[in-house]
Amino acid sequence: MIAVISECWANFGFGKAVTQNLNIEVKHMHAEGVTKIGKKLKAFQRRVSDKFILIIDSERNNPAGRWVEGFLKNIESKYGIPSSQTFKAISIKKYKNREKIMIILFEPFIEDAFIRKYDKEIDQKMDKYKHREGKDLIMSLVKDKNPDDIKEIAKNIFQFFS
Repeated sequence: MIAVISECWANFGFGKAVTQNLNIEVKHMHAEGVTKIGKKLKAFQRRVSDKFILIIDSERNNPAGRWVEGFLKNIESKYGIPSSQTFKAISIKKYKNREKIMIILFEPFIEDAFIRKYDKEIDQKMDKYKHREGKDLIMSLVKDKNPDDIKEIAKNIFQFFS
């Protein structure tokens, strides 16, 4: 099983969308706020899984961005040098040790890295994407627009965890 841990509702919807058609058992977890990602990861490592996808925003130009930067450095030192790919403002970092960890990182936020390209009215809906409703908005956006980004990342996930 793969644990998909996302730090906001929009990222949660993205995680559901990107893994929904994969033939892999997935457990989705929401960690409200970027600092809870590390706690969820540790708790889940102890209990169940050794495969993880973390979906986070880099939060550059934001105080939480320093936490994200430190978290990524900590993961890199613990799990070795990552292999990385970049899809414009979405980067994917892969770490292999005993565990396999993939981090999908939006630069600087999912709204700018992904949503804005497919939803031109994002500025009027910004608050909706930040709350529980954001999960459903992303899912319907992916269903309606069928973005190539999702297909490419899903393929990448399947290859890494298979």
